[in-house]
Amino acid sequence: MQPLNSPTNSERPVSDNQRQAIPLSHLAEGESAVIIGFQTPSEGCKERRISVDLTQMRLFELGLMVNETVTVVHKSPFGGHPMAVAVLGSTVGLNFEEAELLVVERVSL
Repeated sequence: MQPLNSPTNSERPVSDNQRQAIPLSHLAEGESAVIIGFQTPSEGCKERRISVDLTQMRLFELGLMVNETVTVVHKSPFGGHPMAVAVLGSTVGLNFEEAELLVVERVSL
């Protein structure tokens, strides 16, 4: 699955008028980003789509919504998952699959 608005997963410099959309899971500890959307499975069975819908609903209930700023507070040393992010004054734990669904754009605070 490719992030929204990005032809590849490669990291490359972009101008101010371009958006670099990446999964939340790609951020390093201490980095902040604004949520700009959710990835959806381009292919797959109906059960997978239902699972993604339920996961998106859970993320929304945790405050992980479009236009919210998140900061990676902690990433596990072994592969970076699970991870903890700060959003709306709370710290939320996410597994890798959840963090992969959230499409973000880095910000500098």
